[in-house]
Amino acid sequence: MKYSIITISREYGSGGRLIAETLSQKLGIPCYDKRLIDLTAKGADVSAAYVKTAEDKKTNILYNLCVTADTLPVDDQVYVSQCSVIRNIAQKGACIIVGRCADYVLHDRTDCLRVFVYAPLKQRMERIREVYGDTEDSLEIVVKKCDKNRAEYYNYYANSDYQWGERQNYNLMIDTSMGLNESCTLILSALNGEVT
Repeated sequence: MKYSIITISREYGSGGRLIAETLSQKLGIPCYDKRLIDLTAKGADVSAAYVKTAEDKKTNILYNLCVTADTLPVDDQVYVSQCSVIRNIAQKGACIIVGRCADYVLHDRTDCLRVFVYAPLKQRMERIREVYGDTEDSLEIVVKKCDKNRAEYYNYYANSDYQWGERQNYNLMIDTSMGLNESCTLILSALNGEVT
């Protein structure tokens, strides 16, 4: 394979997690999504719940003020721990990493296939209703807010040359409205350098 590591960045509801799980089964390699949260929490000495919400919110200034002046703010400690975990996972071999700025953290690796998945808003809302059972009337607002939070988190930690969802930062961008199986097929082809 041309690439041994796959990072999947995604719009909320685009099916990125489902694609990662399918690829993990097809390739027989580990997928890090929720496990990454637990490993990061252990390294940063915070709760997994705190790590899970970190990507979906802006930096919490009040919480960060609870640390002493000579230490990093808690959110930054979480990010540093997350980076360390991502690098260690990648060092161990073939894997799939979902979200958490992994494409940026591993930007210097030539064996990393950076994928961004997206889909039309209406389709993402339908998937969220089907997969997660979410029936909120304000689902459109929730989806847009989640995307905004993910972008702000990513853009806060990445340098100015890297921005969430910007095509020049990814090897492959896929509109999952073609279908999740078809999206997986494209990624598998790209792994072997077959997509140009």
